[in-house]
Amino acid sequence: MSNSKKNFVINTGGGSVSISNSALGMDNTIYASQPAPAPKSTMNRPLRPGPWRVFLSHTSELRAYPKGTSYIDKAEEGVIAAGHVPIDMKHFPAVDEPAATYDVRRVEECDVYVGIFGLRWGTPILGKPNISCTEQEFDHATALGIPRLIFIIDTSSTELGLPPDALLDLEHGQRQQVFLQRVRNSGLIVKPFVNPEDLKALVERSLRELAVSGTAPS
Repeated sequence: MSNSKKNFVINTGGGSVSISNSALGMDNTIYASQPAPAPKSTMNRPLRPGPWRVFLSHTSELRAYPKGTSYIDKAEEGVIAAGHVPIDMKHFPAVDEPAATYDVRRVEECDVYVGIFGLRWGTPILGKPNISCTEQEFDHATALGIPRLIFIIDTSSTELGLPPDALLDLEHGQRQQVFLQRVRNSGLIVKPFVNPEDLKALVERSLRELAVSGTAPS
């Protein structure tokens, strides 16, 4: 197998940054030899009449950037515009409970799961260093049969508004690429977003479509 490296240029909205495929975890020989299994639902939870509790699953840089009107700010606006209630870790109270346990419980209480994914892997779960919080949330929603709406950042966009250190994950980028491949292998229709307003529109439209059809697109 070849171990050659290629350079990728990712637009950040304030210029661009060139990095190697190994920094992004985009070594094609790894993914060709170790295809990621798609998670499977073990049940199908029916949707109750709205308004729904919509869980927003994401890493911290998408809440922080762009400054003033971040991606998650806009996603929350999209949820509210569709007539539902966003549930996000920013609003979690202080509790006498392990963070990972409380996080999973909040996923269970929600009606719809919205995954908003960039290239950063996020925080590993205490005692489980090989899985991040966002991975756990996605897998738990899948196991429970909660409708999932998935949005992944379009790295070719010139309107991302993210600084390089928020866009790239030099330490865990390979893990994130494996996770994103698992998500894509799940059979869901995954929508790319190019800026915060685009994400807001996609979230609102997808929730409205889900209300009409009763099932998430797959």
